[in-house]
Amino acid sequence: MRCEAGACSIPLRPAPRTRGRWAGVAKNFAITCLLACVLGQTQMGCSREAREERRARQRAAELGAPSWVLQHPGLSELPGAGPFPEKAWFRAQWINGRLHAWTHRDSERGAVVFVGDSITARWSRLPTEFPGLKVANRGIPSDTSRGVAFRLREDVLALNPTRLVMLIGINDLLLGATPEMVLGNLELMLTQCQEASPAMPIVVCQVLPVGPKHAAARQRIRELNRLMQSLPRRFKAVVLCDTWTPFADETGGTRAAEFPDDLHPGPLAYGRLASILRPCLGLSNTRPPLSLEPARAGASPRPSASPAPSLSGATDPATGARPE
Repeated sequence: MRCEAGACSIPLRPAPRTRGRWAGVAKNFAITCLLACVLGQTQMGCSREAREERRARQRAAELGAPSWVLQHPGLSELPGAGPFPEKAWFRAQWINGRLHAWTHRDSERGAVVFVGDSITARWSRLPTEFPGLKVANRGIPSDTSRGVAFRLREDVLALNPTRLVMLIGINDLLLGATPEMVLGNLELMLTQCQEASPAMPIVVCQVLPVGPKHAAARQRIRELNRLMQSLPRRFKAVVLCDTWTPFADETGGTRAAEFPDDLHPGPLAYGRLASILRPCLGLSNTRPPLSLEPARAGASPRPSASPAPSLSGATDPATGARPE
């Protein structure tokens, strides 16, 4: 085809139709790169979790830990009912937590033992919040009530605790357990404690409130806390501590200043939690408690007042324990 205007004799050729083809190639290449990136990150994440588990197992083996430290039970091996994490990242945390319990067993005998999940595990100021007490932290992040029931004998009762503080259940509810399941697991644990040490005082904490990210669990938290009011009537050594009402706002949620991530207490909330627990442990509040708001309409029912078990039979722990 030629230009017919004037003396122009430059031949005109149709533009090659390559733009659409190359655009398709580029699009497919971009999609391939994106899928490779996502797959690579997933594999890296999985391999990282596997490496963490291998390191935990290797460390336990190097220290000569007994077989129960390395045992991560399947659901069929656990007492009670409800969920239990089975991913590699949790297995590493589980082994490290149990290894800590084993390596500190001798030095922490006769302590006041705090057992639970990450809310307990993250309480790094536990020794300074309870001055004069020998304390032991037996929290494992992401653990559930079935996990605590499984490890109770070796991690807790083997210490011959002078007192025991339990705060567990939120992960059960977030993973779909019913309040009745959690209550049944608590009863299994308390029965085990009663058989091992009938006079040991036990403080059972109500489940703490949660922020907007976990609002779907709020009603189940209230119901579990209500059901837990039966525990002091069934188990004479149990004191139920209301750790829900002081933290809950008017909607049953949390305050950002106290629970920065909507689930775990921050320093302010941990300080308040210590002030709430001291009287339940038969201790005087050596520090003035933070002002607590009065109960609100629709709040979780407060547990009926029950006298704390006598501590006269328990030997006071030695002071000056090495903080962990």
